[in-house]
Amino acid sequence: GKIFDALKYAADYYNIKSVTSITVVCRNKKKSAGKSSDGTKLKWMYYDDFIKLSQEEQNEILSRNQESSNDGSFIM
Repeated sequence: GKIFDALKYAADYYNIKSVTSITVVCRNKKKSAGKSSDGTKLKWMYYDDFIKLSQEEQNEILSRNQESSNDGSFIM
């Protein structure tokens, strides 16, 4: 899981042309935006939403990111 200070930084890091595509995912209107270098589709979440999750849910997201590079769940 990566945390970015701004949508622009996230979009630049993954070469995503439009920051809007990330916000659409954060609002649960779309499943993914962009791909990692290995082709994994990226999932996004606002950090404010992440910290509202239970500790168990946070740990689940973080453990998926550590166990598998194919999950594509990233936190913003």
